[in-house]
Amino acid sequence: MVASGIYAAIDLETTGLSADTDEIIEVGIVRCTPDEELARWSSLVRPREMPNLRVSRLTGITPSMLLAAPSFDDVAGQVRELLADAVPIGHNVRFDLEFLEGYGIRADKPAVDTFPLSQIVDPAAPSHRLGDLCTRYGIDLADAHRALDDAEAARLLLLALQRRFAELPEAVREDLQIIAANTGFTWDAARALTELYEEHPATGAGEQPQEGPEPGGGDAPARVQMPPGSLSELTTRALERAASAGMLDRREEQLAMAASAAEAIEGSEDLIVEAGTGTGKSLAYLVPAAIHAMSRGERVVVSTHTRNLQSQLLEKDLPRLRAVLRALIGERADELRMAVLKGRENYLCRRELLRARDRASDPEEAQIVARATVWAAETETGDRAELRLIYTAEPHWNRLSASDVNCLYDDCRFVADGTCFLFNARRRAAEAHLIVVNHALLVADAGLEKPAIPAAPVLVVDEAQELEEVATRWLSESAGEETTAGLFNAVAGRRTRGGSGPRASGLAERLPGDASAEAAALRDAIAAAEPSADEFFALCGQFVAEHGRRDDDQVLLDRDKRAQKRWSEVEVAAEAACRSLDAVADGLAAAADAVDPDRGNLDEDERAEQAALARDLAGEEQSAREIAALIRQILSANADEVISWLAKQQRTGEASLHVAPLSVSSWLRTHIWDRKDASLLTGATLSYEDSHERLRGEVGLEEPREQMLGSPFDYGRQARAYAAVDAPPVNDPAYVDWLGDALPMLIKAAGGRTMVLFTAYNMMRRAARAARTSLELADIALAVQGSDGGPAQVAAALIDDPKTAVFGVQSLWAGVDVPGEALSQLIIARLPFPRPNDPVEQGRSTQFDNPFIEQSLPQAVVTFRQGFGRLIRSMTDRGACVILDERMVSKRYGQTFARALPVEEVEQLTAAEIAAEVHRFLGAARTD
Repeated sequence: MVASGIYAAIDLETTGLSADTDEIIEVGIVRCTPDEELARWSSLVRPREMPNLRVSRLTGITPSMLLAAPSFDDVAGQVRELLADAVPIGHNVRFDLEFLEGYGIRADKPAVDTFPLSQIVDPAAPSHRLGDLCTRYGIDLADAHRALDDAEAARLLLLALQRRFAELPEAVREDLQIIAANTGFTWDAARALTELYEEHPATGAGEQPQEGPEPGGGDAPARVQMPPGSLSELTTRALERAASAGMLDRREEQLAMAASAAEAIEGSEDLIVEAGTGTGKSLAYLVPAAIHAMSRGERVVVSTHTRNLQSQLLEKDLPRLRAVLRALIGERADELRMAVLKGRENYLCRRELLRARDRASDPEEAQIVARATVWAAETETGDRAELRLIYTAEPHWNRLSASDVNCLYDDCRFVADGTCFLFNARRRAAEAHLIVVNHALLVADAGLEKPAIPAAPVLVVDEAQELEEVATRWLSESAGEETTAGLFNAVAGRRTRGGSGPRASGLAERLPGDASAEAAALRDAIAAAEPSADEFFALCGQFVAEHGRRDDDQVLLDRDKRAQKRWSEVEVAAEAACRSLDAVADGLAAAADAVDPDRGNLDEDERAEQAALARDLAGEEQSAREIAALIRQILSANADEVISWLAKQQRTGEASLHVAPLSVSSWLRTHIWDRKDASLLTGATLSYEDSHERLRGEVGLEEPREQMLGSPFDYGRQARAYAAVDAPPVNDPAYVDWLGDALPMLIKAAGGRTMVLFTAYNMMRRAARAARTSLELADIALAVQGSDGGPAQVAAALIDDPKTAVFGVQSLWAGVDVPGEALSQLIIARLPFPRPNDPVEQGRSTQFDNPFIEQSLPQAVVTFRQGFGRLIRSMTDRGACVILDERMVSKRYGQTFARALPVEEVEQLTAAEIAAEVHRFLGAARTD
């Protein structure tokens, strides 16, 4: 334990996650001191409503076990006695204490939560779930998800975390104490850290700063001698030798793609290759790319869309690539260098971390800063992916990241001593033959004066079907009430909405005493700008409310909307807001000029602080000018050049302005394709109606060579596709009720092992409510994206227990793999047409004579093919695809969707007939 006294390690099992609506079904408590166990007790608890099947499977607690259990009132006295005068301990103990408070029991003392404490003390652990941490620290968790075992595990985990804290560098422990003190010790983790520090204080000796590589831009990749032969010959030879040696399966499609890629690279040509699932396309382009780069001492950039593919390339494909190259050039294959490079906002900035140590006063921010402080002493990369931060941590991470675009070029001691994470990432990239980036960095970097991606004559774009959307997003701009309020808060030092803890100092307050006039002028500018901006955004919100559809929260600013009477009021208020923002920007520029880090009487820390203040002032000046410029751009926007719209958040009512390019094709051509000797675009779903014309137009690639390769999978043997002829129209109120009957019937026919894809959360949730009871009576659990976790969590539920059905939207249509029999049936509830009220889609529809046929239908078909791609992932998989959208049968374009699938036909049957066919094809054991 972290100090002397009495502790009570506690864990509850419950029917769900909501303390307001769910109930306790088991309590486990271990009362102890730091040295010995005093008592242990547990009891099942009878709820009013029994737990669902997923909870019963997870905990092993069945309704029959609970029927004879006491009510919570019967055990409440025992719980109070064991918690009396004790410090509660638990993993995510807030969850348990909230449930107990709902039953009228409050802990006497502040708790110690091992979950946030483990995130701080062991920040880069692969997982901070209790079971995974127990495995990591050698703690025996005999029966996970049973209350007493979990409580005991939390007690032992706290002791393990105490030992790990004692092993941290002294400087890190001291920094954690400073962070804890800055929160006023109002934060649970702060109290635990303080007690740990009191037991293991720093001696004052400290540690020497770690040595990094010498500063510099990085060397060019090493040149490696290759055998004689063309690139195509060497590529084919390497793959065939590797296949003959049993290193990989021989796939004709892979050999064909690799040969085409080699010819395009060697001939300085552009190439589009669609390669079906199972082709092995990663090796098909990596082998010729690596041979080319190594033989010339050059670089090849590989751009992907998903983090999963980035990880696969580095962790799975790189060892296989080296093995293939070894078949060609022996041990020289080990000289291949591959590096992953991300945008600067992904890397921790040591300088910002030091500033945040003294600044963090909000508990949520302090938690992130404390995690980063420990992690910074251990990580080699500084890549935020190692921390697995949740989305609410984004604003805090942004203040720690290396997002200052000039940071590598000013006087930073971490750059000078070679310990800057961003500097080292770019150095590794400069020395690599293969540089893996994502589409967002590829696009964001292409227009920069000082690009982050080292020069590379050859580019490979994998998952190329996503490039247009990524480019659109990165070339779009937005500003709103939240953005403007953030600017004003940064200058005036007000607490952000919903924040707690002391008010942070604003830039005006941080100005030195001899800049008092500039500080006063800055405050006056902010005081004038706030009401002006408020009036403008209020009018924008009113415009959305008046001219948007009832169920919509955004309005496309086309010629018709700009002719409305209210728009002239928006224009007048916009110009006033821009003038006030100009004044704020001028005030920030004057304040920055008044800051002089080099004046003679400052010590090193003071000079660093003043230099940081000057950078912050310049950054906020740029923000103010960018917001004003965006407002003016939208006011004067030509609908033939850009797409602009207003939006209003339904939850907060905050208004915002947005502008997006009408097309990104010419930009991509100018900034990317024209600057490369050769570009290879690949993916499994690039074509529409056996043509790449749509993709070429979207991304602006002119006259490339093209290749379409099928999949090595035997879909005639491995897959079946069905369309229901008895489904009501998807917009009919009766449709969800029909789903409530059809889905359980189909899922039971497959024995679970099913993923159901929806296009909207609302329909998914309604269908889940309608289907859950019938599925659970058949002993099939249901995991719903959102309420039961994100895409990875619900996919894991299917992998862990195939007698499960997963309901999902959006991200489950692509990028999530469920291997083997765990996914044997894919049900598509609704054809994935893009939202008709999406402003970008609306704006771009004006470019087509028939927007539905030329724009919406191709997009839907590509997404549809991606969804089908979840089903068959290996030579041994078998699966059935079931489409429950009646338009598949009733509309002529249903045949367009059918032709897009690799199966011979889409059989049209009733839902009941489909269930019988699925049962027969999959050989599933009946569950009814």
